Amino acid sequence: MYGFVLSVTLFCLSLTSSLPVQGESLTRAKSTLRPTVTPLQRTGVTIVFTDDNKHLDVDAYKKLLPADWFTTLPLLARYRIVLTANENVIQYCPYTGQRQVHRVVINLLVQVFDQNNERRLNSHLFYGTSPARCASTERFGQTEYTKYLYGPVPKETEVTKWLIAQMKRWIK
Repeated sequence: MYGFVLSVTLFCLSLTSSLPVQGESLTRAKSTLRPTVTPLQRTGVTIVFTDDNKHLDVDAYKKLLPADWFTTLPLLARYRIVLTANENVIQYCPYTGQRQVHRVVINLLVQVFDQNNERRLNSHLFYGTSPARCASTERFGQTEYTKYLYGPVPKETEVTKWLIAQMKRWIK
């Protein structure tokens, strides 16, 4: 699974000019128009979740992080935190009738980006724990051929503790 995040850099375009004074040609006045591009002031944090199978409790992360970090306009956030849940099958348990159980560990990649220059400031991979072992017998539905046993996601408190420590370096 790959997570993609599209970020848009916003700019203000302002034209500075003076109106032609009496006797000055309109051509000269047009040539004094000089566009100046000024980046908008970015503040705060936006958080992006890449989790196709909905393993992450989005609200739990937001509640554990300082509320004053977040901006009401995510496109104007200075920092972008990206949390990506990755599933890793650690064991395939075969059963009769071409049925199987997949034991899956869920790891969480956390990345922090500065949206002013799209530079990754830091990242950390949090490892999930293994799910229960496969049983010696397993009951499958008539049309069911594959089951999944998921281990728990890394603890939100562990992830947010790391994030807070990292973000204190940039958020003043």
